[in-house]
Amino acid sequence: FPKGGIINDPVELIDVMPTLLSVAGLDIPDNVHGKDLAPQIIGTLKVPHRPTFSEIDHSRSVLPALRKFGSHRVMCRSDRWKLSYSLEDAGYGEDGSLYDLKSDPFELVNLFEAPDCQDIIKSLKNEIEQWQEIS
Repeated sequence: FPKGGIINDPVELIDVMPTLLSVAGLDIPDNVHGKDLAPQIIGTLKVPHRPTFSEIDHSRSVLPALRKFGSHRVMCRSDRWKLSYSLEDAGYGEDGSLYDLKSDPFELVNLFEAPDCQDIIKSLKNEIEQWQEIS
C-alpha cells in the first residue's frame, strides 16, 4: 500500500476482513458480504459511491433500561445524506433523523420532518430494506 493511502468514501467494518484476505493473497469466500478495499487503497480502482449502514438493537442490551426504552435503530449514509431511525414504534410515532451532510456536516439541523425531504427518506429506507435482505 502507498504510505498514507486514504479512502475518502465511507466504508464499513464488514469490509476489513475481505480486504485483509485479499492483501494476504487468500480467496474471499462467496458468503462474505464486505468489499475488498485494496484496489481503492492502492489507487487502481475508483469505486462508485455506495451507501454504508450500521445498526444497534437495544432490545438485547444487558442494561434493563435500554431493553425497555431502547429500540432497534438503523443508519444509512449516502454521499450526501444520513438517515437514522428506529425500526420499532415505541408509541411516539416515527422516530428518526435526517441530515444533509453537504450543507450541514456537523449534523445540527434534523430534516426528518421536512416535507421536501420525504422522498429522500423513502429512498434511504429502501436502501436499508435491501441491505437487510442480504445481511
